[in-house]
Amino acid sequence: MQMQTPCNTLMQTSSHNPLSSGTTVHPWLPSELVSQILAEVWNAPQSTRSRSELFKRLCKVNKTWLTLFVRVAMRDVHLSCPLDAEAFLRVLPERTNCDLFTTEASQNADRCRSITFHVDGRASDALSHDGQSELKLFSGVDPACNTISNVLYTITTLDSLPNLRHITIKYINWGYEDIFDQLQFNPFPPQVTHLSIDYGFSHGAVNPLISYLKHTYSRQPPSPRTILPNVRHLSMSGVPSEVVADMLEVCPSVETLEIVNPSKLSVLAPLPPSVRTIVMRYPWWPTGMEETSWWMLGEAMRKGLFHPSLPDRPQIILRSGTPNPWSFIPNWRLCKHYGVDLVYDRDETRTW
Repeated sequence: MQMQTPCNTLMQTSSHNPLSSGTTVHPWLPSELVSQILAEVWNAPQSTRSRSELFKRLCKVNKTWLTLFVRVAMRDVHLSCPLDAEAFLRVLPERTNCDLFTTEASQNADRCRSITFHVDGRASDALSHDGQSELKLFSGVDPACNTISNVLYTITTLDSLPNLRHITIKYINWGYEDIFDQLQFNPFPPQVTHLSIDYGFSHGAVNPLISYLKHTYSRQPPSPRTILPNVRHLSMSGVPSEVVADMLEVCPSVETLEIVNPSKLSVLAPLPPSVRTIVMRYPWWPTGMEETSWWMLGEAMRKGLFHPSLPDRPQIILRSGTPNPWSFIPNWRLCKHYGVDLVYDRDETRTW
């Protein structure tokens, strides 16, 4: 007996012909509801392989689903390999005399609001240890990393995707310097205001090497050409504070800085004058004495974390599971003493 997934059930319900005889009649789903469901499924966290399979399956249901899904996929684009990027770039100039998929994708390209690049270092040619794990330190001529450069360059030079606001780059098993290499000499779409950088490591990655990378990352002044003045919201995950500090030099106009599992905020002090809010995220995880001790908030405040000329009181927002009051309240008092509001915002989002 084959198990039915919600997606399979939805496909059968939506594509069922209610006029066929001898079968149970199912209600038709309105296109607005189908679009909303497709958006939820498409934007849910999943592996690149699962997303690729999902893409293929949803495009094959029927023409109606193809039309609805292409609108969703072009609004929030996920590029997991060079072939995805090539197909995406081909539809940027509007095309009509071609197949249904290309026509729909081309006509909906201007609706694109976000692009997520998936750069996976788990490959056979990566640095290995005992033949079990790998970690790429440099991009070199790696096709996955060149995809980022090619797409950003094309969007900027063609002056396309006017509604694009958010760029996300998700690395798996990769060295921290690559993001600076990608941004150093390549134009960046000026309409993008949100930039998210996420570094993750697989369970098979070499733990001593990961620790080595975090503790030996050398801060270097970014190239004068590496300036993204229009980025207002910067989100960093899986990186040491030194990488965050360097990215703030690349994005000098950031107003909101979001850090997942933050530590050593003192490294960031003083922040650029534009930063008004720090968001510290521990998705669903309850913060306790150990987590708050990593912040080194007292030292950060003494070093002048926020610029004194800010027009409004700066904020530090803690988004996590329920915090330990014995650790939260002293930090709240500390922030208040320095004219900073420490605010708690419950976050029960799970990342798996």
